[in-house]
Amino acid sequence: MLFNTYTFFVFLMAVLAVGLILQGSTRLLLIWWLVVASIAFYGNWHHRYVVLLIGSMIFNYIVGMAIAITRSRTIFVFGIIADVGLLAWFKYANWISANLSSAGLWNDPTHIVLPLAISFFTFEQISYLADCRKGLIRPATIREYAFFVTFFPKLIAGPIVRFSELQPQIARMRIDLASLSVGLTLFVIGLCKKLLVADYMVQFVTPVFDQAKMGGNVATLDAWLGALSYTFQLYFDFSGYSDMAIGLSLMFGLSLPLNFYSPYKATSIIEFWRRWHMTLSRFLRDYIYFPLGGSRRGPVRRYINLIVVMTVGGLWHGAGATFVVWGALHGSYLAVNHLFRAAGGGWKPISVGAQFGCTVIYWILTFVAVVVGWVFFRADGAGTAVNLLVAMFAPTSGAPAIDQGLAVVAVLIALVMTLVAPNSNQLIGRQVLGSAVTESKLVDARKWIVWQPNATWAIIIGVGLFAALASMSTPRPFLYFTF
Repeated sequence: MLFNTYTFFVFLMAVLAVGLILQGSTRLLLIWWLVVASIAFYGNWHHRYVVLLIGSMIFNYIVGMAIAITRSRTIFVFGIIADVGLLAWFKYANWISANLSSAGLWNDPTHIVLPLAISFFTFEQISYLADCRKGLIRPATIREYAFFVTFFPKLIAGPIVRFSELQPQIARMRIDLASLSVGLTLFVIGLCKKLLVADYMVQFVTPVFDQAKMGGNVATLDAWLGALSYTFQLYFDFSGYSDMAIGLSLMFGLSLPLNFYSPYKATSIIEFWRRWHMTLSRFLRDYIYFPLGGSRRGPVRRYINLIVVMTVGGLWHGAGATFVVWGALHGSYLAVNHLFRAAGGGWKPISVGAQFGCTVIYWILTFVAVVVGWVFFRADGAGTAVNLLVAMFAPTSGAPAIDQGLAVVAVLIALVMTLVAPNSNQLIGRQVLGSAVTESKLVDARKWIVWQPNATWAIIIGVGLFAALASMSTPRPFLYFTF
């Protein structure tokens, strides 16, 4: 059930209406109602995989209880192997089978349907087991755990939430006018990102990547416009989903962690990963990078760990050489970035003009590096990515595959939106506190733009909702649904 469909709006109104009635009696009924509604939400995709979701939830709940009681490393390792094994089977069995078949080593290729959201609910449950092992959380009750795993706003594509972030909020969860208004505002912002920006960019992405896939001669301008269009399509699609997920949660009085914070403003790859898919970044850091030793075993081991962790991040997104390359590429970026800083590359000139020039250069280098990575992320195969990158960096001519003038305008508008406009979290007053992100709040001169429950904002959100609803006739799935 896509957030960007009329069916979901009917579902949401029903869930809220029943929730309002139930919260008047007991919080327990509200929690179980949301669990049941969330399972129905998931089952709307494919009822057969509801068994997988519930089975995974029960298994990890039992393992988590056993770990909390015994602190057994053996039980913990068993649980992690089971979770990773299940994820690997569904995500990589088809890919491995196809490669073995093409090599003549396997005669019966498998055809396994990837269960929706398995990457996200598996990572969340792994974090739960790890936190139980460390004694960082109080073990969940069955209703708390069922709610944690299934809560429909974040079930399909995150944010990746830790149990410790949700547990204290469950007891005080409440639907009221204040939570509904701010939640609806963020939801509509995300909906507009998806329907009015991300889906619009598709027309400039698909023809260019298809031409590169078929080995056609891609014009350099087309190649850049296609790559840049995908850069913005992916951002507005996934950050739009995250906004909608966080907004839906706020409607129920729950606050989920930020997942995006103007990542294309970053002036280094290190900063980019502190702003992009922030909940995945911290999962990789806390549950893979730190256990590998992090930076505690010297600079060489640190750089190796960064490459390994980001390659794992690439594999998490999907099976295929392009995801491996994308992950390893970003791991290498991070290693070079840290090496550069260690060598004194963080120095900036004293004069304001020189500082600005350095900032612009750093931003260009970072942004181009990210765009190159997205080419591999989007390409159907390594050959497609190479063809497109050659066209981007070795001037070529050819018949345009897209409306170049329209694409230039669309890319420039998207660029201005990501670099100049406040992000959705700033618009509703949510700030990043205690993190490395420097832009934690709007400057005083722009505070007037922060959302307020007034008539002006009601009109703005109403217009945005109307425009989004008018664009819902042919809804496109979110890009991260395939991961």
